[in-house]
Amino acid sequence: MMLLLVLGATTVASMAQGIMPSDQAEIRQAIRADINYRDGRMVTSALASSFRSPAFPRQVTIAEGARLKRAPSAGSVPDTLVGFTTSIDTTTMSRKGDDVVVDFTETTMMPRPHPLPEYGYATPQIATLIQKDGIWLVDSIAFAPGSGMDGATCQPGRWAGDC
Repeated sequence: MMLLLVLGATTVASMAQGIMPSDQAEIRQAIRADINYRDGRMVTSALASSFRSPAFPRQVTIAEGARLKRAPSAGSVPDTLVGFTTSIDTTTMSRKGDDVVVDFTETTMMPRPHPLPEYGYATPQIATLIQKDGIWLVDSIAFAPGSGMDGATCQPGRWAGDC
C-alpha cells in the first residue's frame, strides 16, 4: 500500500479583496508548510517507503518556528500513525493593518496499522501572517473561537494533544 502526502484544494472566498492573487498563493503555501510539518511529526512509522517527513517550514517567524519546534512528535504520541493526508480549506483572508488574517479549516486523516481505524479531525483555525522582505511568514496559527479547542476545554494554543 502506498501512502503519499496529499494536500486538498484550497479555496478562498471572495473576501480576499485587496490581497493580490500571487500573495494569496504564497500565504496558502506558508500555512500548508506549517501544518504539514506539524502533522508529519506525528507519523511514527510510514507504510510507504516513499513517505518523507515534511521539512521545517522556511516561511515562519521566529516565534512560530519556536512553537513548531515544541510541537508533539511521534515519540510523544501513545498511538501508531503511519501517514497523513491534510487539506486546508480557506474561508476568509483579510488584511488587519500590515498583517493578513486567514480563517481556515484543517482536515487531517492519519491512518493507523490494520485493524485500527483511521484517526482524523477537522478543526477551524486562524493564521496571522506578516510580510518581511517581500515574503509572507506565518506568525501564528491558533484554534478558532468556538472550535472547542480555543481555551474553553484546553489550554490556549494550537495542539490538540495539550487538551
